[in-house]
Amino acid sequence: MRNLAAVYRPSRLDDVVGQENAKIVLRQHLQTKPKSGYLFVGSAGTGKTTCARIFAHELNGQANIYEINAADNTGVEGVRKIISDARHKPIGTKYKIFILDECHMLTVQAWNALLKLVEEPPESVVLLFCTTDPRKIPNTITSRVLRLDFSRIDIDAVTQRLLWILEQEGITGVSPEPLRYIAQLANGGMRDAITMMDKVLGYGVNITFDVINTALGLVGFDVPCKILNCFYSHDFNGLIQVIDNINRSGVDFKTWVQDFRRFVLQAVELQLGVHPDNVALPHDVSEELIKLPKDGRLFQTLCSLDGLVQNILMEPDPYTLVKINFLKIAGDF
Repeated sequence: MRNLAAVYRPSRLDDVVGQENAKIVLRQHLQTKPKSGYLFVGSAGTGKTTCARIFAHELNGQANIYEINAADNTGVEGVRKIISDARHKPIGTKYKIFILDECHMLTVQAWNALLKLVEEPPESVVLLFCTTDPRKIPNTITSRVLRLDFSRIDIDAVTQRLLWILEQEGITGVSPEPLRYIAQLANGGMRDAITMMDKVLGYGVNITFDVINTALGLVGFDVPCKILNCFYSHDFNGLIQVIDNINRSGVDFKTWVQDFRRFVLQAVELQLGVHPDNVALPHDVSEELIKLPKDGRLFQTLCSLDGLVQNILMEPDPYTLVKINFLKIAGDF
């Protein structure tokens, strides 16, 4: 089966969704002389490494481009090879380009070894650093390179890209609403959204909310809605039955509690006036949540769940901990 995220990875700056400011700068530098160092910063799947590769290929074609995953080469040895290669002039191209992905994973010793190259690079060397965590990069490096920030991609733009990919794959008739749900789950990451959709397509081309939840290992919406109803009605027996059913289904409670916390957060956001289109829920579920009493009880539940998420991480019996905490929430509701 094809990896859709790889198949539809952009090969031109024009094909990259969003990131207009970064693309403008890169286009300008392609028309003039590139700087010796760039830092591509942004969350996962927003196009950092893709744009670095496109920029490198626009400058050099396919030759003399070296890509290093710093997560696999964190130490001084990997950096020394870059320094050694950088000393030699490129053959057949104007530049020798090094792409260091996940560069925040480099050790302090590795950065120290790399500093001289960043400070005084040969004219033929271009360094492209990509990171999701710029705080871990020494100031001596960041002050000497041009920083390009990649923002989370707009949900509508991700949704449209998913629809376009489906059309290219010959899949038509899919409603945009479930795809928007995928885009929201991906939290602004295009690669993550495409990867999620790829998993969903493993269950067939009929993409629905239920299929998405099944494919991605999410519990769905019926269960959290039932639990909220049990809270509001103080239905302790019903609450115990729901939790027991979750346990019998084999769900990982540590992950499920995080999913339920996100669901309650979405309910709180709806009560605070966030538009349903900006919440990762089907419209019919959003409409039911909006009808819930706006009396602060959901917010208190959210605070309780936040503590539970922290406590459950090291708990050897998460099922019992969840049951105790949920009965307490229902009792305080």
